[in-house]
Amino acid sequence: MCLRSVLVFAGAGVFLIYVALPLLIALSQKLTPRAFLILMLVPTAIALCDSFYNDILVNIFPSLPRALFVYADSGWYGIVAGVDQLR
Repeated sequence: MCLRSVLVFAGAGVFLIYVALPLLIALSQKLTPRAFLILMLVPTAIALCDSFYNDILVNIFPSLPRALFVYADSGWYGIVAGVDQLR
């Protein structure tokens, strides 16, 4: 379990540094600053909404399902390992 987590995070880090960042730099040079800002606001808004739901709304309304269980039930168990221990 520990080695798998380390390898996933290491692979994600290498991907970000050597693939995603150069693509974003090239994209920022081709687009106007306004278009690039609008494009970057979409994933930022998704991440903020996800955090708001999981950290605030689920605690205020306990009847809402936690995203961790929704992801696990949809077949993402390999990514969100350990879900069975949380229930």
